[in-house]
Amino acid sequence: MPLGYILIDPLIEFEFRRNVFLPKESLLKKNFIDDDTYFSKVNSHPEVFNHILENALILSKIYALKKQALNCSFTDLLLAGRLMLIRDIAVLVTGNRKDYPECVFETKGIINVDIPKSDKTNGSIKCFSILNFNQQKFNNCLNQLEKLKN
Repeated sequence: MPLGYILIDPLIEFEFRRNVFLPKESLLKKNFIDDDTYFSKVNSHPEVFNHILENALILSKIYALKKQALNCSFTDLLLAGRLMLIRDIAVLVTGNRKDYPECVFETKGIINVDIPKSDKTNGSIKCFSILNFNQQKFNNCLNQLEKLKN
């Protein structure tokens, strides 16, 4: 896989394609995300998924301990769990920074996208955060959790 490929987790595809009712729009989104010129699908092996679930459960406990991202969706927890698993080779690009708290994740950059004015909108700028999993921050939170157990 060439450097710079965008990995697409099945959950990312789900988030991208859900809530699309019009067949033409649905097909357009499907064709876009299936384009292997830009995107590569991430391994969805059940054994890998079990590790992701374990990571997501630990993260949910840390979020509760830190009182952060308490309304984080199951999908976002699983994506965070995946990022833990591939932390050395991947970042997450998200338009919803609040679901990935700074107690575990750090911002590596920001992408601003200019949304042009149309008949339906006045135009706007959408911000996307580039995040990575921080092992040291995670370890600190995990130690705090362990202290509570004792």
